[in-house]
Amino acid sequence: AFSFRPPCTPLDVASPYQSTWSCTDNLTDAAPVHWTGDELDWVGLVRVGDAVYRWLGAPVLEIAAARQISVEVLPTLSRYVFQAGSATLTVEFLTPAIDHDKDYVWATCPVTTVSFKLEGSPSAEVYFDMSAATATQKDDEEVTWSRDAGPGIEVIRAGTTAQK
Repeated sequence: AFSFRPPCTPLDVASPYQSTWSCTDNLTDAAPVHWTGDELDWVGLVRVGDAVYRWLGAPVLEIAAARQISVEVLPTLSRYVFQAGSATLTVEFLTPAIDHDKDYVWATCPVTTVSFKLEGSPSAEVYFDMSAATATQKDDEEVTWSRDAGPGIEVIRAGTTAQK
């Protein structure tokens, strides 16, 4: 069987401005980085029963890392599988490729979805925090955000106030 492990795994890669990568073997070894090398404050946790595990982000908290079982990198999808206590957590980062010649409206809306699947524990919860700094080029830029929800999905939008 062929095994492919790129030097960095794409997490949120929709454009040169929206380009976040994990450049370590495990998603818990270090913070994700922008392609410029700037670290981004992303945190992922999973609670299984009374225990909390970190599945994403630098080991700055006194929280044990979930054991990464696998990572799979496909053209538009990066899939991670973790073992956290009795639970198995699958996390998928999907940035759909849009045919820019046919749908100009969607081509201007870079979107990445993050989905979660928990199995093996009746009492488990997932937490994911993507810093609003992900939407900025400089640390001093003002950020605005909004939240929207629909059946089975929650959407959070963030951008600088200067973006029109």
